Amino acid sequence: PFAAYFTFERGSIFPLFPFLQYVFIGAIIGSLIRKYPNLYRKKTSIILVSLAGLLLVAGSQMIFFITSDDTINYYSQSLVRIGAVLILNSMFALISIWLVSFPKPLMSLAKNSLVIYIIHIVILYGSPWSLGLYHLIGKSFSIFLTILSTLIMITLMTLISLRIDKFRMQKRKEVY
Repeated sequence: PFAAYFTFERGSIFPLFPFLQYVFIGAIIGSLIRKYPNLYRKKTSIILVSLAGLLLVAGSQMIFFITSDDTINYYSQSLVRIGAVLILNSMFALISIWLVSFPKPLMSLAKNSLVIYIIHIVILYGSPWSLGLYHLIGKSFSIFLTILSTLIMITLMTLISLRIDKFRMQKRKEVY
């Protein structure tokens, strides 16, 4: 059962490698934001992050057209994904400059995004110990059921995130 964490050949859709790179990229961005809290308040920083994302996407596309090696093209897809995340990150940073405050559920989702990501992946795709909806249902949903399931998943993940925050607040009150 542990082999699925390391390779696609054992049926895993998200093995640790190469998908652990996204956790590391998130950790790097998080540590930069922690060290420089006003980093995303400067438009020049946002533009640089956006340009880095565009360069990664463009570079990966150049690799795709230059080579026909499937392994290299598979890893160039990682560059596309990281570039897209950086572009989206900079877009949200621009939006956050104009916002004074964020709604509580949105803040809760932001704080608990890694936990929410893991929970939703286990629900959708399963784990080494359980089957997910993908294995039980497959690709048999109609458009209506897909939209309904998405709304249910978003609602469920938001409620879980708010509950995690409430639990943390209760634990803090007990400590103090």
